[in-house]
Amino acid sequence: MAMTWEQRKTLRQEARKNRSFLSREEVRRNSELIINSLRRLNTLNNARVVMGYLAIEKEVDIWPYLEFCLEQGQIVVLPRVEKADDRLVAVKYIGPDNMRIGAFGIREPLGEPFDPVLIDAVIVPGVAFDRSGYRLGYGKGYYDRFLPLLSSHAFICGVAHSLQVVDDVMPHSKDFHIPCLVTEREIRKIP
Repeated sequence: MAMTWEQRKTLRQEARKNRSFLSREEVRRNSELIINSLRRLNTLNNARVVMGYLAIEKEVDIWPYLEFCLEQGQIVVLPRVEKADDRLVAVKYIGPDNMRIGAFGIREPLGEPFDPVLIDAVIVPGVAFDRSGYRLGYGKGYYDRFLPLLSSHAFICGVAHSLQVVDDVMPHSKDFHIPCLVTEREIRKIP
């Protein structure tokens, strides 16, 4: 088990390093292509409540897509880390003035947690994804503990630059399976 943990730690470091080499222009272009693909996913378009995220460290920037969702009248919720009980919660986005810098230097919404059962779709970032539908995050397990709280009908979609897709992230039993992955090259549905 310790070996797998070490291998995952090494993979996480390599994936973050590889992503860091992307230029701002590559991140912008990839994000634009990914957003175009997200707009073609009917499950996302028909969702009443969409959970997204604010990009860090050259992650795919989906903010323009979330603005599109808001314009369409959808409810957008964003993640916030509750340090007191070390968990991720979703909070409704109501505007830029209702944000703060959170525990990890990430902008997070203020307000009461949103009931995860009411979320129809979640767009999930990650450090790496594998071809079997597993995600490697930053190592804290926040999404792996949050995603099981969703309704069984919720649509979950990972987004990543294609260079973040690897053969195997060596998932463990608590890793959550992500059934859809969108990169700048493809929309991959994973059974």
